Amino acid sequence: MFEWNWMTKDDAIAIAKWEYEEPYHFYNMTEDEDDLEEWLNPFNWKHTLVAYKDGELVGFATFRYKANNEVEVSLGMRPDLTGKGFGRQFVEQVNNEACHRYRATCLIVNVAAFNERAIAVYERAGYRKVAAFLQQTNHSNYPFVKLKKRIHMEASK
Repeated sequence: MFEWNWMTKDDAIAIAKWEYEEPYHFYNMTEDEDDLEEWLNPFNWKHTLVAYKDGELVGFATFRYKANNEVEVSLGMRPDLTGKGFGRQFVEQVNNEACHRYRATCLIVNVAAFNERAIAVYERAGYRKVAAFLQQTNHSNYPFVKLKKRIHMEASK
């Protein structure tokens, strides 16, 4: 179980320093100056939760309310915790936070297409692929996959 809090300056700086190994270095905040600047802007923190376990920062989730109770979620785990079997539990708790805080009835995630590990975690958590698209990031266009999960209202109460 994770403890969720709104992101602070210290959290944002700590997460910005996370360094993932290849091929996941794509997710390093320092790979794209614009992404890093956006991440460190306090105005953007009002929709980002950070997860702590045993007093240690382990992940984050940013929520963007779309329309019709759809919420787009961007999330990340500390690099040394990825690939160790914590992903599904983390995603499920992020889903619970989105439902509780935003009354979401549909969750959306966009994942770099090469990240088969993350896509598998989302699919095990009930997400389904709905689209493929190019997204500009890290100074180029990269293939991404959009996944959605419908939430029944009973589950979001």
